[in-house]
Amino acid sequence: MRENLEQSLRLERDQNSRIALISALVVIIVLLGIFFKRYYFKARSASDLQLTNQMIEDQKTELEQLILTKDRFLSIIAHDLKNPFTSLLGFADLAYTEFDEITDQEKRSYLGIIRQSSQHIYSLLDNLLTWSRAQSGRIDFNPESVNLLEIVDFSIDLVRTAAENKQLSLYTDFTKDVVVKADKNMLSTVLRNLLSNAIKFTPNGGSVTVSCTTVNGKANLSVSDTGVGLDQDELSRLFKIDGNLKNPGTNNETGTGLGLILCQEFMNIHKSKITAQSTPGKGSIFSFSLDVV
Repeated sequence: MRENLEQSLRLERDQNSRIALISALVVIIVLLGIFFKRYYFKARSASDLQLTNQMIEDQKTELEQLILTKDRFLSIIAHDLKNPFTSLLGFADLAYTEFDEITDQEKRSYLGIIRQSSQHIYSLLDNLLTWSRAQSGRIDFNPESVNLLEIVDFSIDLVRTAAENKQLSLYTDFTKDVVVKADKNMLSTVLRNLLSNAIKFTPNGGSVTVSCTTVNGKANLSVSDTGVGLDQDELSRLFKIDGNLKNPGTNNETGTGLGLILCQEFMNIHKSKITAQSTPGKGSIFSFSLDVV
């Protein structure tokens, strides 16, 4: 009887020990779970904080870039629109107030200056408006089959008067008609700006050539000139709105550099890129490629 009682007590103690052990394990597991949860959320909070800080830093950089772009944009409007308007208004007022006193030759000269200033203002405003639309994503991209030589001839006609005023020769070097996949309006804008720049920086009596070769399904188009050229520092600042590259032309023509930036954006839309090669005193070559149809 006594032995049975002792055995029952031992069994009860063993059972209590197991219950205590299990309870201890449960408590330990619960504590580990709480600790892990707190550590996990703490680590996650630190990671989230780091990510948030990075986002804030990125937004700060983007905001600074937008402010820089805005300041550059306002600088373009304030400075580069003022100069041609000054010439236009000044000579228009002179021709109006002294119409009976000035000679026909002087009148023609004044009208020529007024016409040139008007063309410059129109070109600048066209670039500004197009660039603004491109920045806001409101510009349409309509690629189609385009005869490259036809677009080149059309673009040359737009700048022919400016070339003739400097006695520049305009050439095309095409081995054959080339049809490419491109947005006609964008391509025309790119060629007009590249040709205008080439004319601007080429001295009187020089030449500008538009050439094209086809290799591996690509039409490689180049606008080259016999102009003043660019050094390496100037080349590195091309296509940048904060590059402040505003050299006057060989006849003191003014410009903003915005045209080249717009051209590069248009070529990016075409999945292409404008490249520039130049040697001071020996001219420049601006090139890009398009898919042949």
